[in-house]
Amino acid sequence: MMKFSLCKRGVKLINVARGEIIDEKSLVNALNCGQCGGTALDVFEKEPPIDMKLIQHPLTICTPHFGASTREAQKRVAIDLVQQIIDFKEHSLIGVANGSAVTSQFGQENRSILLLCKRLGQIIGASSTTIPTEISLSLNRKSKFLFSLTIIKKINSLFFIFIFRCSIKSFI
Repeated sequence: MMKFSLCKRGVKLINVARGEIIDEKSLVNALNCGQCGGTALDVFEKEPPIDMKLIQHPLTICTPHFGASTREAQKRVAIDLVQQIIDFKEHSLIGVANGSAVTSQFGQENRSILLLCKRLGQIIGASSTTIPTEISLSLNRKSKFLFSLTIIKKINSLFFIFIFRCSIKSFI
């Protein structure tokens, strides 16, 4: 178990290993008193999580856990990670935050939608003082005929990914 009193005040904690290594009640207390300045988690002591105090805390970011147990899955993850590093070096972060599954389904003809989502997400994410938890997407009649429901859902997901990514940068 982690002892927050031994850490530098305002420490940032990321746990993507095992939920049991963090005492969630101690983490909430550390967040509340400022000993921990923020946390990002994709694993919890109990799954699904029972105590909502940690999940709903304004200094907590929660993401789905991504496991790759087969050789094929590990190879795909490795390829995705290398591509994301290359993208980052080239100042292009498309597909980060487990968004590769969404972005890879956009064809070249919809690349402009992807870039629009990225730009809007960056603007909102950079100007927001909190991490958004809900997004509403409204389309006019003409747009509804241009895009299928599947594409609309992907747009919504991408928009959130880009807002989330920019918000994380401001918290770290």
